[in-house]
Amino acid sequence: TTDLLRSLFIDRSLSLFFFFFFFNDTATTEIYTLSLHDALPIYHQFIPHTDRLDYVCAMYNNFAYVRAVEKLIDLPVPERAEYLRTIVAEIQRIIGHQFWLGTQALDLGAMTVFFYTFRDREILLDWFERLCGARLTTSWYRIGGVEKDLSPDLVETIYGYLDYFPPKIDEYMVFLEKNRIWLARTKGVAVISAEDAISFGMSGPPLRGSGVDYDLRKYEPYAAYDKVEWKVPVGANGDTYDRYWIRMEEMRESVKIIKQCLDHLKELDQLPADDPRNQIKIGRAHV
Repeated sequence: TTDLLRSLFIDRSLSLFFFFFFFNDTATTEIYTLSLHDALPIYHQFIPHTDRLDYVCAMYNNFAYVRAVEKLIDLPVPERAEYLRTIVAEIQRIIGHQFWLGTQALDLGAMTVFFYTFRDREILLDWFERLCGARLTTSWYRIGGVEKDLSPDLVETIYGYLDYFPPKIDEYMVFLEKNRIWLARTKGVAVISAEDAISFGMSGPPLRGSGVDYDLRKYEPYAAYDKVEWKVPVGANGDTYDRYWIRMEEMRESVKIIKQCLDHLKELDQLPADDPRNQIKIGRAHV
């Protein structure tokens, strides 16, 4: 066996970013020599690649990509589309946090929480399936807007979940806040200072868990985040427990954001159907 391995492996090297280099090269191949008119369909064709970068939070990857292209070509997005994007992005945030919480609890000895979070996560994945036909590797965001609007029955279903879900967050916490194993394995564990968090290039809940009050949605707002009221949870100790607490509070804030965006959509429903603010896409977003 040793001789066989010697004949097969001459040398080896570690490439941490090979996967991402592949996507980068795929996204830019042949585009540099094209006009915007010819390149835009290719930009659209690349959207389904982006959700594969992180299929736990696929919608957010689609969102980041289309926003990058829109900034590049200075393409405005209709108001209705921005509210729709924000709603779906925050649903995806809840899905991601439920996945994190369930698997983290499972790894640390609290199996019940895994079943509860995945019970509630399945409901949201069902919505994604209704919205774009996929539960995991999604494709609904479009350059200049979104693929289609929320159906009236889906809107009512979302409103119902917004009433259903906050007590479920409390339910998750009941299982963990009195669990000695969970507390022993999170409080004071893996402490990261604010200085180190910034130095390491951390973002999201890990950064805010270390006491850094920075959230791109608040301080460099995009979509409809500057049109709704919400808070940025910030930790104090920089430990695993704070990073858990941040995610719990963010799910509560996501509920507030989604509800306000749905209310704004109702206001836009009063406008004429052909009003530019009431469109879900612009330009060649239909490609």
